[in-house]
Amino acid sequence: MPNLPSVFKSPKGGTEPVVAEQAGHLPVIDLSTRARQVAFWAAVTATASNGPYVAALARYLAAGFSPPIPRMTRLLASVSVLTGAPALVVQEASLASQSQPEIKVPARLSTVFMLIFAGPAVSTRILQLIVLGGGRADTSQLDLYEEDTLASSVEMAAWGPCLGLALLFASRSFAKGGLAGWARRLFALAGILAIVGGSITLLGKLLSVSSLQTLGRFVCLPSWVILLPAAEAVTAWLLRGRGRLSEGPRARPVSR
Repeated sequence: MPNLPSVFKSPKGGTEPVVAEQAGHLPVIDLSTRARQVAFWAAVTATASNGPYVAALARYLAAGFSPPIPRMTRLLASVSVLTGAPALVVQEASLASQSQPEIKVPARLSTVFMLIFAGPAVSTRILQLIVLGGGRADTSQLDLYEEDTLASSVEMAAWGPCLGLALLFASRSFAKGGLAGWARRLFALAGILAIVGGSITLLGKLLSVSSLQTLGRFVCLPSWVILLPAAEAVTAWLLRGRGRLSEGPRARPVSR
Protein backbone atom coordinates (compact mmCIF):
# COMPACT_ATOMS: atom_id res chain seq x y z
CA MET A 1 0.00 0.00 0.00
CA PRO A 2 2.41 2.66 -1.27
CA ASN A 3 0.24 5.71 -0.58
CA LEU A 4 -0.12 5.21 3.15
CA PRO A 5 2.12 7.43 5.30
CA SER A 6 4.64 6.06 7.76
CA VAL A 7 5.91 7.96 10.78
CA PHE A 8 9.66 8.29 11.26
CA LYS A 9 11.49 10.14 13.99
CA SER A 10 12.91 13.40 12.69
CA PRO A 11 16.45 14.66 13.51
CA LYS A 12 14.92 17.35 15.74
CA GLY A 13 13.35 14.80 18.03
CA GLY A 14 9.76 15.00 16.80
CA THR A 15 7.98 12.91 14.20
CA GLU A 16 7.29 13.62 10.55
CA PRO A 17 4.94 11.81 8.15
CA VAL A 18 6.62 10.50 5.00
CA VAL A 19 5.60 8.48 1.98
CA ALA A 20 6.23 4.82 2.79
CA GLU A 21 7.66 3.90 -0.63
CA GLN A 22 10.42 6.49 -0.10
CA ALA A 23 11.42 5.12 3.29
CA GLY A 24 14.36 3.24 1.79
CA HIS A 25 16.03 6.59 1.10
CA LEU A 26 15.67 7.87 4.64
CA PRO A 27 18.65 7.94 7.00
CA VAL A 28 18.36 5.32 9.68
CA ILE A 29 20.59 7.40 11.95
CA ASP A 30 20.90 11.16 12.28
CA LEU A 31 23.98 12.00 14.30
CA SER A 32 24.88 15.05 16.30
CA THR A 33 27.92 16.96 15.11
CA ARG A 34 30.13 15.49 17.83
CA ALA A 35 28.98 11.90 17.28
CA ARG A 36 29.40 12.29 13.53
CA GLN A 37 32.96 13.55 13.92
CA VAL A 38 33.89 10.70 16.25
CA ALA A 39 32.33 8.10 13.93
CA PHE A 40 33.93 9.72 10.87
CA TRP A 41 37.47 9.65 12.24
CA ALA A 42 36.96 6.12 13.55
CA ALA A 43 35.88 5.02 10.05
CA VAL A 44 38.90 6.79 8.51
CA THR A 45 41.22 5.06 10.99
CA ALA A 46 39.63 1.66 10.33
CA THR A 47 40.01 2.20 6.58
CA ALA A 48 43.62 3.32 6.85
CA SER A 49 44.51 0.38 9.12
CA ASN A 50 44.04 -1.93 6.15
CA GLY A 51 47.20 -0.48 4.61
CA PRO A 52 49.64 -2.24 6.97
CA TYR A 53 47.64 -5.47 6.61
CA VAL A 54 47.89 -5.38 2.80
CA ALA A 55 51.61 -4.64 3.17
CA ALA A 56 51.90 -7.65 5.48
CA LEU A 57 50.21 -9.90 2.90
CA ALA A 58 52.47 -8.51 0.17
CA ARG A 59 55.49 -9.32 2.30
CA TYR A 60 54.19 -12.86 2.82
CA LEU A 61 53.47 -13.20 -0.93
CA ALA A 62 57.04 -12.16 -1.69
CA ALA A 63 58.16 -15.01 0.54
CA GLY A 64 56.07 -17.43 -1.54
CA PHE A 65 53.43 -18.01 1.16
CA SER A 66 55.75 -20.56 2.69
CA PRO A 67 56.92 -20.87 6.31
CA PRO A 68 58.51 -19.44 8.26
CA ILE A 69 56.28 -16.36 8.06
CA PRO A 70 58.43 -13.21 7.79
CA ARG A 71 58.88 -11.24 10.98
CA MET A 72 57.82 -8.04 9.19
CA THR A 73 54.54 -9.68 8.11
CA ARG A 74 53.72 -10.45 11.73
CA LEU A 75 54.64 -6.95 12.86
CA LEU A 76 52.66 -5.12 10.17
CA ALA A 77 49.60 -7.30 10.71
CA SER A 78 49.76 -6.59 14.43
CA VAL A 79 49.98 -2.83 13.83
CA SER A 80 46.92 -3.07 11.57
CA VAL A 81 44.84 -4.88 14.20
CA LEU A 82 45.97 -2.71 17.11
CA THR A 83 44.78 0.41 15.28
CA GLY A 84 41.78 -0.92 13.36
CA ALA A 85 39.95 -3.03 15.94
CA PRO A 86 39.52 -0.24 18.55
CA ALA A 87 38.42 2.13 15.77
CA LEU A 88 35.64 -0.27 14.77
CA VAL A 89 34.39 -0.35 18.36
CA VAL A 90 34.37 3.44 18.61
CA GLN A 91 32.55 3.75 15.30
CA GLU A 92 29.81 1.29 16.20
CA ALA A 93 29.36 2.81 19.66
CA SER A 94 28.97 6.26 18.08
CA LEU A 95 26.38 5.02 15.59
CA ALA A 96 24.46 3.07 18.22
CA SER A 97 24.35 6.04 20.58
CA GLN A 98 21.80 7.84 18.41
CA SER A 99 20.10 5.08 16.46
CA GLN A 100 16.41 5.19 15.67
CA PRO A 101 14.09 3.01 17.80
CA GLU A 102 13.47 0.50 15.00
CA ILE A 103 17.16 -0.41 14.73
CA LYS A 104 18.29 0.25 18.29
CA VAL A 105 18.57 -3.46 19.15
CA PRO A 106 20.77 -4.47 16.16
CA ALA A 107 22.86 -1.30 16.63
CA ARG A 108 23.57 -2.20 20.25
CA LEU A 109 24.21 -5.84 19.37
CA SER A 110 26.72 -4.67 16.77
CA THR A 111 28.58 -2.74 19.47
CA VAL A 112 28.50 -5.73 21.85
CA PHE A 113 29.85 -8.17 19.26
CA MET A 114 32.44 -5.64 18.11
CA LEU A 115 33.68 -5.45 21.70
CA ILE A 116 33.74 -9.26 21.91
CA PHE A 117 35.75 -9.27 18.67
CA ALA A 118 38.17 -6.47 19.60
CA GLY A 119 39.11 -7.77 23.04
CA PRO A 120 40.63 -11.09 21.88
CA ALA A 121 41.89 -9.60 18.58
CA VAL A 122 43.89 -6.90 20.36
CA SER A 123 45.01 -9.23 23.16
CA THR A 124 46.37 -11.89 20.81
CA ARG A 125 48.27 -9.24 18.84
CA ILE A 126 49.87 -7.93 22.03
CA LEU A 127 50.87 -11.51 22.79
CA GLN A 128 52.27 -11.78 19.27
CA LEU A 129 54.55 -8.85 19.99
CA ILE A 130 55.74 -10.73 23.09
CA VAL A 131 56.49 -13.74 20.89
CA LEU A 132 58.41 -11.55 18.44
CA GLY A 133 60.36 -9.99 21.27
CA GLY A 134 61.17 -13.21 23.14
CA GLY A 135 60.92 -16.26 20.96
CA ARG A 136 61.33 -18.62 23.92
CA ALA A 137 59.83 -22.10 23.80
CA ASP A 138 57.35 -21.31 26.58
CA THR A 139 55.67 -18.72 24.36
CA SER A 140 54.79 -21.21 21.60
CA GLN A 141 51.08 -21.32 22.52
CA LEU A 142 50.93 -17.54 22.10
CA ASP A 143 51.98 -17.70 18.45
CA LEU A 144 49.13 -16.83 16.07
CA TYR A 145 50.92 -18.30 13.10
CA GLU A 146 51.13 -21.88 14.33
CA GLU A 147 48.21 -24.11 13.36
CA ASP A 148 47.35 -25.73 16.69
CA THR A 149 48.01 -23.02 19.25
CA LEU A 150 45.49 -21.52 21.65
CA ALA A 151 46.21 -18.02 20.34
CA SER A 152 45.42 -18.95 16.74
CA SER A 153 42.08 -20.49 17.78
CA VAL A 154 41.12 -17.42 19.81
CA GLU A 155 42.10 -15.12 16.96
CA MET A 156 40.01 -17.04 14.43
CA ALA A 157 36.97 -17.06 16.73
CA ALA A 158 37.32 -13.29 17.01
CA TRP A 159 37.87 -12.58 13.31
CA GLY A 160 35.32 -15.17 12.22
CA PRO A 161 31.96 -15.53 14.03
CA CYS A 162 32.37 -12.55 16.41
CA LEU A 163 33.35 -10.00 13.79
CA GLY A 164 30.90 -11.49 11.31
CA LEU A 165 27.94 -11.04 13.65
CA ALA A 166 29.07 -7.50 14.48
CA LEU A 167 29.17 -6.62 10.78
CA LEU A 168 25.79 -8.18 10.06
CA PHE A 169 24.17 -6.15 12.82
CA ALA A 170 26.11 -3.05 11.75
CA SER A 171 24.64 -3.29 8.25
CA ARG A 172 21.21 -2.50 9.71
CA SER A 173 22.41 1.01 10.63
CA PHE A 174 22.38 2.02 6.96
CA ALA A 175 19.44 2.91 4.79
CA LYS A 176 18.61 0.66 1.84
CA GLY A 177 18.85 3.29 -0.87
CA GLY A 178 21.63 5.34 -2.43
CA LEU A 179 25.27 5.02 -1.44
CA ALA A 180 24.21 3.93 2.04
CA GLY A 181 22.68 0.85 0.43
CA TRP A 182 26.13 -0.16 -0.81
CA ALA A 183 27.55 0.19 2.68
CA ARG A 184 24.70 -1.95 4.00
CA ARG A 185 25.41 -4.68 1.43
CA LEU A 186 29.19 -4.56 1.91
CA PHE A 187 28.90 -4.92 5.69
CA ALA A 188 26.38 -7.76 5.34
CA LEU A 189 28.45 -9.72 2.79
CA ALA A 190 31.64 -9.19 4.82
CA GLY A 191 29.82 -10.50 7.88
CA ILE A 192 28.52 -13.60 6.10
CA LEU A 193 31.94 -14.53 4.71
CA ALA A 194 33.60 -13.98 8.09
CA ILE A 195 31.08 -16.23 9.85
CA VAL A 196 31.25 -18.99 7.22
CA GLY A 197 35.03 -18.89 6.79
CA GLY A 198 35.73 -18.61 10.50
CA SER A 199 33.42 -21.53 11.28
CA ILE A 200 35.12 -23.69 8.63
CA THR A 201 38.54 -22.84 10.04
CA LEU A 202 37.50 -23.59 13.62
CA LEU A 203 35.97 -26.90 12.48
CA GLY A 204 39.25 -27.74 10.77
CA LYS A 205 41.12 -26.99 14.00
CA LEU A 206 38.73 -29.17 15.98
CA LEU A 207 39.15 -32.07 13.53
CA SER A 208 42.87 -31.38 12.98
CA VAL A 209 42.29 -31.09 9.21
CA SER A 210 44.70 -28.52 7.79
CA SER A 211 42.92 -28.35 4.41
CA LEU A 212 39.72 -27.15 6.10
CA GLN A 213 41.66 -24.51 7.99
CA THR A 214 43.22 -23.26 4.76
CA LEU A 215 39.84 -23.21 3.00
CA GLY A 216 38.26 -21.26 5.84
CA ARG A 217 40.96 -18.61 5.76
CA PHE A 218 40.57 -18.15 2.01
CA VAL A 219 36.80 -17.71 2.48
CA CYS A 220 37.47 -15.05 5.13
CA LEU A 221 40.16 -13.20 3.18
CA PRO A 222 37.84 -11.15 0.88
CA SER A 223 35.91 -10.05 3.96
CA TRP A 224 39.03 -8.86 5.77
CA VAL A 225 40.97 -7.33 2.87
CA ILE A 226 38.32 -6.06 0.43
CA LEU A 227 34.74 -5.90 1.72
CA LEU A 228 35.28 -4.50 5.22
CA PRO A 229 37.77 -1.79 4.11
CA ALA A 230 35.40 -0.84 1.27
CA ALA A 231 32.45 -0.64 3.70
CA GLU A 232 34.50 1.52 6.05
CA ALA A 233 35.56 3.83 3.22
CA VAL A 234 31.92 4.28 2.16
CA THR A 235 30.96 4.92 5.79
CA ALA A 236 33.61 7.61 6.11
CA TRP A 237 32.36 9.24 2.92
CA LEU A 238 28.75 9.21 4.15
CA LEU A 239 29.76 10.70 7.49
CA ARG A 240 31.79 13.52 5.99
CA GLY A 241 28.74 15.82 5.90
CA ARG A 242 25.85 16.19 8.31
CA GLY A 243 26.00 12.62 9.55
CA ARG A 244 23.05 11.16 7.71
CA LEU A 245 23.79 7.63 6.56
CA SER A 246 21.89 7.99 3.30
CA GLU A 247 22.73 9.73 0.05
CA GLY A 248 19.14 9.43 -1.11
CA PRO A 249 16.71 12.38 -1.19
CA ARG A 250 14.72 13.28 1.86
CA ALA A 251 11.12 12.10 1.61
CA ARG A 252 8.50 14.79 1.06
CA PRO A 253 5.90 15.36 3.78
CA VAL A 254 2.47 14.02 2.90
CA SER A 255 -0.01 16.77 2.02
CA ARG A 256 -2.81 17.21 4.44
